[in-house]
Amino acid sequence: MTRLPTRRSTLFTRSDLNPLLSAADWPYPVNSVFNAGATLLRDGTTLLLCRAEGISGACRT
Repeated sequence: MTRLPTRRSTLFTRSDLNPLLSAADWPYPVNSVFNAGATLLRDGTTLLLCRAEGISGACRT
């Protein structure tokens, strides 16, 4: 039986600037913002996908 290496490399690195977005950054009142994911686009810009929970408790993507 072949054993897989137990040493793991880091796939993601958490930014020291977290949270990247907060409720204070939103253009309308929200309870909280969830930074769901980010990707680097071909032109070099970063696209950040997030979800915001409104004051009523409903979430919007």
